[in-house]
Amino acid sequence: MKFEFKRIVSLRLEKGMNQREFAEAVDIDAVTICGYEKGNREIRSENLLKIADFFNVSVEYLLERTDSRQTIGSLNMAYLETENGCLLKGMFYDMLDKLSSKDREAIHHMVTAMLKR
Repeated sequence: MKFEFKRIVSLRLEKGMNQREFAEAVDIDAVTICGYEKGNREIRSENLLKIADFFNVSVEYLLERTDSRQTIGSLNMAYLETENGCLLKGMFYDMLDKLSSKDREAIHHMVTAMLKR
């Protein structure tokens, strides 16, 4: 997906890093990082996860879907463990995107309740 990642820039600057230092830290080419930050390059889901994990923020925060930086437990892993094996996290988000906002809210409440146990 192409998207201007203003939050990546903000988070990078908060850590006092230039693009090259950040690129080395997350093992992504500096030209690619520049493209993400300017919105000139599509971001692969695995790189989005690397960046979210590096800054300890949720993917939703990077995508500006929420203002909360919090991650939900260990959801920022490349794969989610399921009863029937592994589910690529990007696939999980794609499925969530297909749900209505009411259904996504219901899932959010269920997960929040489970984490409080």
